[in-house]
Order: sequence, then structure tokens, then C-alpha cells
Amino acid sequence: PRLFQLSKLAQLAAPDWTGSLEVLANGSELYISIVEAETHRSFGKCPIDQYPGPAVERVKNYPRHFVLKFFNGVGQTANLGIEFEDQNNSTEFSTVIQKHFQ
Repeated sequence: PRLFQLSKLAQLAAPDWTGSLEVLANGSELYISIVEAETHRSFGKCPIDQYPGPAVERVKNYPRHFVLKFFNGVGQTANLGIEFEDQNNSTEFSTVIQKHFQ
């Protein structure tokens, strides 16, 4: 897997962006959806075909940080770094994805 170097970690007290994250399954399909907190607008979807894999990667040495590869539906992609507020949320996120592929 690729290793992501973090030169500056996000500060939860003043994040650049906030929103909600959902892990959604439809049969064998699994994807992550992120919605902006203020406008409730969808940021995009992150389809997951394997875990670990290129769509969802844990940042080495930072267990609450992940890099997600998002698609906005019009052909654009973005790698988005996320940080969970606490380790429990991060562990639950990872576990839900792992269980889907078992």
C-alpha cells in the first residue's frame, strides 16, 4: 500500500471542513458518502471494492486518519484526508468495512 506523509495534521478545533460520513451497502456494493454539515450537500461517493485497498487507506502511525478516494459523479476524483474525533469512531469505521468483505 501507498504511504501517505502528513506534513500537517488537521486540528479538530478548527477543521477546514466538517460533515457527516455514512458507510452504505447495497447488496455486494459498498461505498462511503460524505455530506457537508451546513448545506447538507453531498460531497461525493467513495466506492469500495476491497479493504484495505486504494479507495480507503489508513494513514501509517495515525490510527484516526484515513485517505479516501472520492468520485463526484461527473468524472472528477479527489483524495480526501479524514480524521475521526476519537479512536472508537475510527475503529468502528474500519470494522464495518472489514465485516462487509468477510
